Amino acid sequence: MCKLNNVTFSLKCLSYVTELTKKRVRLQSSGQTEDEAFQYKRVFPSFTWCVCDFTLELVFDGKKITEDEYLMNSLKCKQGMKIEDHNLPRRCILEYFHSHKCFVFGMPTFPKKLRDLENLADNDLDEEFVAQCKSFCDYIFTKGSVKSVPGGIVVNGRMLGNLAVSYVEAIKSGSVPCMENAVVALAESENTQAVKDAVSKYEAEMNKYARKFPTRTELEFFQLHMECEKFAVELFLERSFKDEGQKHQLLEDHIETFSQTNEDKSFQFCKNLLDELSQTLEKNISENYYMKPGGHKLFFEEKMMIMETYKTKPGRGVKVLHKLGHISMRAGAYIHESWGIIHESWELGHISMRAGGIIHESWGIIHESWGHYP
Repeated sequence: MCKLNNVTFSLKCLSYVTELTKKRVRLQSSGQTEDEAFQYKRVFPSFTWCVCDFTLELVFDGKKITEDEYLMNSLKCKQGMKIEDHNLPRRCILEYFHSHKCFVFGMPTFPKKLRDLENLADNDLDEEFVAQCKSFCDYIFTKGSVKSVPGGIVVNGRMLGNLAVSYVEAIKSGSVPCMENAVVALAESENTQAVKDAVSKYEAEMNKYARKFPTRTELEFFQLHMECEKFAVELFLERSFKDEGQKHQLLEDHIETFSQTNEDKSFQFCKNLLDELSQTLEKNISENYYMKPGGHKLFFEEKMMIMETYKTKPGRGVKVLHKLGHISMRAGAYIHESWGIIHESWELGHISMRAGGIIHESWGIIHESWGHYP
């Protein structure tokens, strides 16, 4: 914070930056057709100068002036070529910044208290100084415009650091930095990071529900996906350079992963449930319990009871019908095995034709059960 007329060194340093921008930085990779100063005004932030001068009086030609009038008077160029060093930084400030604001700060407190200024409370400071500080903060937070790049994208600290690196590297290599090309490279970097952040957000949200998998239906899983995708896309759009093209594709691989996890948990739950419910049935099959008159009826009743119990158990998930067919397929395998026994028994004369009829009838029952439970 300095008095403007006494900051030749500061203005000269600023002129180095503005002249570097003018001579060594282009806004577009193609030829520039519109006014140069107008182009820079579109991306430069507002210009705010803070003056800390305990003796400064806002008076010009005997009349009181405002802080902004003081700034604009100080930025006026003088006539003549010999004073170019005086005019150059002022002309750059006037041409390249779209707005200009000045704040003048007086003595914050009594001289004896200045050594302990950082530890003083507001009520220990001069009222006018406190009021001016509040006015300055209000302006910066509500009206002061920030640096942007073509497209109206606001530059934050991370982006500014990346832009600075690209400019310095270009200048070191002897080429001319181009704002348009730098923005393209910055967009690629920012969008790549935005995708990573969005995917991490999606995975974090889905993992909250994955502990409770499987879902009851595919629709329920899709609704969870949509809810989590909403958070991820919001984060992506917040971080990205308005890259609408990726927002619908960035989570495709990850939804497949969670969908497969959901199906696997459903499959395993249903398998364990059927294994538990079928213990008696499997035991009877292994002991040929149903290979007797009326056995087909007992087998069918046991199978139907298992299916009905299976239907009432919660938590089966999306693979409920897929595993339900396991019982019918197991029954079919058992009947097929029984046919082999029947055929061998016929050859040995150890079983009657009635037994063959029982097995044949069982095939019809099994086929009918498949129709009820695909």
